[in-house]
Order: sequence, then C-alpha cells, then structure tokens
Amino acid sequence: MPKVNMKTKEYVDGKWIEIQADFRKYDDWNASLDDHAELFINGTSWDKDKYKPVIEASGYEEAAQALVTAGYATDPDYAYKLIDLIEQYDLAIYDKIDEKLLSTRKISAYGEVKDGANETVWSEPYGLVGAQKVEKISYYARDDLQLIAEAKTTDATWYQFAVDGKTIGWVKSDQIVRQ
Repeated sequence: MPKVNMKTKEYVDGKWIEIQADFRKYDDWNASLDDHAELFINGTSWDKDKYKPVIEASGYEEAAQALVTAGYATDPDYAYKLIDLIEQYDLAIYDKIDEKLLSTRKISAYGEVKDGANETVWSEPYGLVGAQKVEKISYYARDDLQLIAEAKTTDATWYQFAVDGKTIGWVKSDQIVRQ
C-alpha cells in the first residue's frame, strides 16, 4: 500500500507534540472509505475485535466513546469533537436506512408549518432507500402548503407537499398543521 509521510499532532503524556507519521495513500476517495470501513469491520492484524464495540454501539455517542477507548485517536477530546460535528451538521440522519413503507395514498389538503417546526424535508420519507435531504421545513414557514400525499412508515406518518404547484418533498406530519 502506498504511503505518504506527514507531520501530525499527537497527544502524548498529557501534552501535544508534533511527529512525522506514515499515512496510507489512495487512488481515490472511495478506496479510502472502503479501507476505513474494513478497518472497523475486520479490526487490525493484531486484534480483529479492536473496533467491535464501535460497530456494536447503539448510537453515535456510544460509538465515538468506543473509538477513544479502542485507541483510534490520541486526542482526549476526540469523542466530544466528533459528537459535536455529527450534531452540528445533522449527520445522524444517515444512520437510519432500514425504514419500511407501510402505505401511501394521494390526498388533497392544505396546511402550514407548525410554529417552531424545524425538521428536515426529504425527497422520500426519511429512512427509505434514496431519501435525500431537501431543506428544513422552517424555510417554508410563510408558504401555503398543498398536501398531495400521505405515507406511513414503521416510524412516522409523512406528508408530501407542494408550494405554488411545485412538489417539494416529504416531512413528518407533526411538523404541519392541517387546515
């Protein structure tokens, strides 16, 4: 595997130091992601279960702590920094990919965004394969929403809505007040 030697900061014996270290070099982004995933799934050559607690974690907070416990990073604040990034950029939304569509039906109704609502609008109900983030529902707070479909998943009821005749996406029904 090709490598590149770079300067990096490590936290050793209670203080930050700079060292030169070898890092794997990849032909493309996907090869890097695949290798990184394999590290967590297969462990290291000296400990195949090294990252098992990360994989088995019940949520991102537990997984971040498990990374630190496994020695993935020397930064004592690594878990907190990682959790902060996940929350800041709403990355936990990508953890759920096993939602099941129970029913869908066309509807004809109107609604408005509930005061304080700020959940995400999706191209498909969240958790279904292919769901892409569209926008926060608060963006449409001043618009009249035409509710054009309703879907029930194992986790929630969703409304597909349009604004001025243009279909926007799906949002949880608790984010909308039907008129």
